[in-house]
Amino acid sequence: MRVADLFEAEGRTLRHSLHAEARLLGGQIAGLGVSLAFLIAAITLLLLGILLVGTAGFLWLQDTLDTTAAAAITGAGFLFLGVIALWMFHSKATPSRAKP
Repeated sequence: MRVADLFEAEGRTLRHSLHAEARLLGGQIAGLGVSLAFLIAAITLLLLGILLVGTAGFLWLQDTLDTTAAAAITGAGFLFLGVIALWMFHSKATPSRAKP
């Protein structure tokens, strides 16, 4: 009889622990969902802003230069910014190695 009581108590404790962990996990997942929604909105607005700045730069250069040169300069500027962004991502994503 004592072994059965022990198993019952352990089972109850396990069930309560799992319920508590599930509630905690649910809250963390909800927070992650909200964070992802804000991240997607921020990325969309950032890309729209970059597009508008690029368009404004292209139109400004088009008044001074011909269309082909303005497009080339604007494209080179965006390529430069893209390379810098990739370099920054690579430097953050690559783990640093400890020197012996």
